Amino acid sequence: MACLSQKTEHNPSAMNYLIEQKSAQNRAFDTALPQKSRHFHLYFATALLALFLGSAQAQDTQPKPIETSSPEYPPSLLDSGMDGTAIITVIVKADGSVSNATIKSADHPAFGKAAMDVIGSWRFSPATKDGKAIDADITIPMEFTAPIHQKLNGMLGRNAYRLIPEPILEQKDFGKKLKIAQKASPQYPYALRGSGIEPKVHVKFVVAPDGTTLNPEVLDAPRREFVMPAITAVARTIYQSPRKDGKGVYVSTTITLKFKEKGEEVRNDRNIFRDTTPSTKGDENRMP
Repeated sequence: MACLSQKTEHNPSAMNYLIEQKSAQNRAFDTALPQKSRHFHLYFATALLALFLGSAQAQDTQPKPIETSSPEYPPSLLDSGMDGTAIITVIVKADGSVSNATIKSADHPAFGKAAMDVIGSWRFSPATKDGKAIDADITIPMEFTAPIHQKLNGMLGRNAYRLIPEPILEQKDFGKKLKIAQKASPQYPYALRGSGIEPKVHVKFVVAPDGTTLNPEVLDAPRREFVMPAITAVARTIYQSPRKDGKGVYVSTTITLKFKEKGEEVRNDRNIFRDTTPSTKGDENRMP
């Protein structure tokens, strides 16, 4: 080789010939390798990519509800005004159905029963592990909120909302001023203290022959926080028994409640609550 190098050191043509020979040898060596060896790196990279994608696609998942139904408020708690929660544990099967439902806790047994009545109809997208559907234990809370009229009935200890079997006179047909025997002041909403909002809220209701008020309905309110205090104030107000031709009658009327924030923290009766019903002109009662 030393001798060859000396002969070709100053001979470019001979040098090029040697380079071409070496390249031909390399190509021959590569060609002689097995096909699998030649593409080992490509196969290895492809295998790693497939493994990565497979792992990403096979992530574990939890059950997800796809069909649900809400429980009914328990009839046995009507007029109680009670809110509450029932917590149910179930097994979501691999086919998405529910089994082995049990009551973990309930604020009232009736809430637990109402929740159990509907949970069997729920359907889920099942949990998965390594891409396969599996059974899974889950816990489901169900909330129960009493309607406003039930809260009011529970608060008053009487049924303030009911069907009235007799004719109801309008204020103008009654022909006399409805007089308050016992007034109740509307409570300014605690959540709105400091807001400066002092609205007038109109409430329609019926005065019964015994002077109690029935079926109060808020006609307008700038914020929902004023609805319950307005209804409660009306429901707690008692009128002198309305009578016409010597007989007790039902009279429909509307009043205006004025909420005042000033002094509320010290004395709630700073809110004025009075009846200024015109006698026979058909105007509204006002409680400014």
